[in-house]
Amino acid sequence: MNAKSRTERQIIRNRRRGTEVLPAPKPLPDLAEFKASQLEDAAELITDGGIVPLRSIIFRTVSTDGTELHLTTANACNCKAGLRGIRCYHTAAARILMAA
Repeated sequence: MNAKSRTERQIIRNRRRGTEVLPAPKPLPDLAEFKASQLEDAAELITDGGIVPLRSIIFRTVSTDGTELHLTTANACNCKAGLRGIRCYHTAAARILMAA
């Protein structure tokens, strides 16, 4: 008997007993530094599919008018605001998606 099948049986047995150990929930992202309007724009960006994961922490985001693409992480973005060191709604959207 291999370890995988034994683990699968343990999971099934624990579910039947009601003793299944659930994974800890991911912590909520820190969004306190963003304005309400930025969080609304981030939610719209996510809903519209304007943010796409490229790698585990890098996202491709679309500008407000849809003419430019940006590279975004949870802490930085190469949009005009991001290049000036200002938090943008792209980074808020990335934080939200990384916590999901």
